[in-house]
Amino acid sequence: MESEITVGDVTVEVVRKKVKNLNLTVHPPHGHVRISAPRRVSMRAIRVFALSKLGWIEKHQARIREQALQAPAEPAPDCEYLDGETHPLWGKPYRLAVLERDRPPSVRLNGDHMHLQVRPRTSRDNRQAVV
Repeated sequence: MESEITVGDVTVEVVRKKVKNLNLTVHPPHGHVRISAPRRVSMRAIRVFALSKLGWIEKHQARIREQALQAPAEPAPDCEYLDGETHPLWGKPYRLAVLERDRPPSVRLNGDHMHLQVRPRTSRDNRQAVV
């Protein structure tokens, strides 16, 4: 059973399901708010819970909006997937480090670096597919 409540300026989707606790989530890309609640919990208790978490909800919605503004969803069309390029991932820029080895391709994140391991002479399109 699904319903909606409004808390402050925030619309919250309430989903009743077989869970033990109230679970609050804010979903990208638009900051959609959902509470999963046990069937036995009253709507009044759910509303009180949502109201108590209003600051947290607004903070996370703002963070999602900020991330959407900071990084484009797609890399720039002129990317060649070479050492030193910056690539956005999950709203954060990563400096690309390319390792050419005769091993299966892989990607690993380490701090603010994205390590791309590819076989020698791998094309731009194949490098993009790995990332």
